[in-house]
Amino acid sequence: MAMAMSRKPSHLVGLQPHPANIDGVPILATSPVPTYNGSREARKQLPLSLILLITSYLDNVGDIARVTRASRLLYYLNLPRLYEHVTLRSYPNIRYFDGQPEGLGAGSPFAMGLDGLVSRPVAGYVRTLTLVGHFKEHREDEFEKGRIPDNTMMLNIVIRAAIDKMDKLESFRWELSSNPMKTVYQGLSSRATLTSLIINFPTCRIPRPTVIIPGIPSLKYLHLKGMDPLCYNDDPSLLLLEAKRLETLKLEWNPRMRREREPSIQLSLLFGRCFAANYRLPIKHYAMKNLFARKEAMLDSIMNPATFQSLTAINCMDPHDPGTIFIDSTWMMSSHMGKEFTNLKKIRIDKLDEKRAEPLTEFENLEEIYLINRNPKASLPSSATASTNGISAPASPDTPITPINADVPKQLIAIGSEYLAAISSRHGKTLKKLLLSDRWSLSREVLMNLVRECPNLEQLGVAIDKDISPLEDLKEVCPNLKALRTLLRRDNPFFATIMEIDIDTHCFGIGARTAGKEYDNFRWFGIGDLYFRLGDVRHFKDPKSGQIRPVRVVTPVSWDVIKDVEIWGEDTLDL
Repeated sequence: MAMAMSRKPSHLVGLQPHPANIDGVPILATSPVPTYNGSREARKQLPLSLILLITSYLDNVGDIARVTRASRLLYYLNLPRLYEHVTLRSYPNIRYFDGQPEGLGAGSPFAMGLDGLVSRPVAGYVRTLTLVGHFKEHREDEFEKGRIPDNTMMLNIVIRAAIDKMDKLESFRWELSSNPMKTVYQGLSSRATLTSLIINFPTCRIPRPTVIIPGIPSLKYLHLKGMDPLCYNDDPSLLLLEAKRLETLKLEWNPRMRREREPSIQLSLLFGRCFAANYRLPIKHYAMKNLFARKEAMLDSIMNPATFQSLTAINCMDPHDPGTIFIDSTWMMSSHMGKEFTNLKKIRIDKLDEKRAEPLTEFENLEEIYLINRNPKASLPSSATASTNGISAPASPDTPITPINADVPKQLIAIGSEYLAAISSRHGKTLKKLLLSDRWSLSREVLMNLVRECPNLEQLGVAIDKDISPLEDLKEVCPNLKALRTLLRRDNPFFATIMEIDIDTHCFGIGARTAGKEYDNFRWFGIGDLYFRLGDVRHFKDPKSGQIRPVRVVTPVSWDVIKDVEIWGEDTLDL
């Protein structure tokens, strides 16, 4: 009986421990809890929970790939993270590295990546799949003969096979130069975990089959890009009808229609099924770009303004363009429509005119307002005469309008005045993040009146008069400020002066001015194209006076870091 009790279970017979090690330290692979036998070597074993914690800080795909090759244990621990986000890029031509073609001895990286997803048991780890680049379709003339080329069909079949193995797929993004076929859409509709879908339709007028995109009930995020009625886009009307959980809808058309004044967009093709079924989309975040279409009455019964939390319109309605005025004027808001947007918290627009200030006067209690400045044409230096447009606008009805620059056009002054008056009077108490136009250079009086009307401001982007010291002036009346962006256009002579100053000089000057305790919550500062992160306060001895002076640690950061702060990240023409 004693002998029977000492025997190992049958499923453990023949197994020998093969512990992995890092720099000679063995890793216990059979249990997250180490077992000590009293020896010093055994106490050096690392538990799995600690190893997972250490490797969880790796955020670079290359680093994760190198760790998986270190040992068998690390391979199995990090394999799910390695394939969690997959991006496959196709190139139109063969790329060469050190004189050798990429993928020497095998297929292209794009093809080998698809092969790995289909033939190896790793597709089950994928949560995000992105397909981008130029896919070369052979024998495109077959489209005109009513047949899909074989390599296009094979591509879609392989992608469908990979999707069928992705049980955890949450996000799918298609940005290839070829349209997805019906088989891909069917595979996506079978994924109950899919919540995000981005489709970039190619701008190609070669005849090709169009597909009615099937419904995906679990979908929460939908972004359709490059839509053009003349480019054989797929039909998303059924997808919109059956996406009962849809929260974010972004519609981006080809800019060709606005550029050529071609009113070929019919919104009834997008929302016709929803209108016929008397279904209202439960959208919280709505964004549109390059829209040139007449507003149809059905839209009022499809969209529910009461559910909107954010609204973005880029290159859409311009009532001052004589070539589009007849179409764009159908979108002008009536006086009662603003009251229907009861939950709207955020708005992003890129057109500045008197009419576009009207929504701000109708809306109420917005928390985020972004007036987009990143216009490629406006940001480049111009040989034409450029004026630093200065505006003083009322933060309250009693504040007078006083332009800083007498050469500023009266129309531009009126625009800035309307915007600032609407912001301060209708949204000041709730406003937290504000990005103004870089064409409006505010005086100290106007700026102080504005921030007094907005006591909860956390982020502010504004162009100011050169005589203002924003770091000192704003903290007096804006204690919650965490990020400040001083806007400077590249055609401003002061821009070149700022960029010529040594970066260490900038850091020292900012650190000296923000050493007080009132700046402890202040984290980000930018001027022009320079971005800085503020840290803790340290003390150093002044070599001249011998006194101990406090200075805040200030480090320059890149765009990849600062873009996560909204007053920078939202200042883009991308949806």
